[in-house]
Amino acid sequence: MAEKFETYERALSEVPEELEGNVEVSGSSFMRGPIKVRTVDVSGSLEVDGDITADTVSVSGSLKVRGGLKANRVEVSGSLKVNGDASVSVLDAGGSVSVEGNLKATDLETSGSLVAERIEVEVLSASGSVRSRSDLVVDAAEVSGSCSVEGTISADKLDSSGMLRARRCKGRVWQVSGVLRVREDVEVDDLYVELYGHSRVGGVIRGKRVVVRPGRRRRWRGIIDRILGPAAGWGEGRLECKGIEAEEVDIENVDCEYVKARRLRHANCSIGRVVSEEETEERG
Repeated sequence: MAEKFETYERALSEVPEELEGNVEVSGSSFMRGPIKVRTVDVSGSLEVDGDITADTVSVSGSLKVRGGLKANRVEVSGSLKVNGDASVSVLDAGGSVSVEGNLKATDLETSGSLVAERIEVEVLSASGSVRSRSDLVVDAAEVSGSCSVEGTISADKLDSSGMLRARRCKGRVWQVSGVLRVREDVEVDDLYVELYGHSRVGGVIRGKRVVVRPGRRRRWRGIIDRILGPAAGWGEGRLECKGIEAEEVDIENVDCEYVKARRLRHANCSIGRVVSEEETEERG
C-alpha cells in the first residue's frame, strides 16, 4: 500500500526518481534554471530564473521561482513565491506561499498564508489564510481561519470554522461554523451551518438535508473573534438566502424567499412561501 502511495505521489509531481545533488543557500543568491536536484534548502534568500524540480524543498528564508515548481515534499516556514504552476505531493507551510499559477497537491497543511490561481488537493488542513483566484477542488478539508475562493469550492467533505467565501459551493458533507458568504448557489447533500455573525447566500441552498442553527459552541468563539472581529456582525447569528430546497430542512434564524422541502422545521425565521411540504413544524 505504501509503495502504491509513493508511486502515486511521484506521478502527481512528475519528479524523476534518479535526482542527484543538493542546493544549500544561507546568504543571498541568484541562479539560472532549470534546476534539477535532490534537495533545495534555503535559509537565506534565493531567486531562480527558471523551473525547479526536486525531491525535497525546504524554505526557512525566502525562495522566488521565476518558473514552475515540481517536488515530492515542500516545507515552508519562510516565504515561497512561484511564478508558474506548482505540483507537490506534500506541502507543509507555516509561512507564506504564493503561486501565480495552479497549485496541485496530495496533502496540504498550512498555518500561514496560501494563495494560488486554482488549488487542487486531496487532503487540506488550514489554520491560517487560504485564497484561490479561481477554484478550490478538494476531497477532504478542515479549515479554521479564512478561506476565500473567487470561483467554486468543490469538496466531498468540509469542516470550516471562520470565514468562508466563494462564488459557488458543491459538496457532499459540510459542517460550517462561523460566517458563510456565497454569491451564487450552494449545492451540498448534507449541510450543517452554525452561525456566528451575518451569513449570506445570493442564490439557492440545495441538498438532501439542510440544518442551520445560531452558534452555541462557545469554544469556537475566541478563534472566530480573532479572525473576523466586529466586521462579522457579532450578536445572534443569522443567514440570508434566496431559497432552500431539500428533502429535510431544519432551520433557525433564516430569512429567505421560499423553502421547498418534504419535512420542514423552523424557528425565528422569515420565509416568503413554503412549497410542496408534507410535514411542517414551527418551533417556538
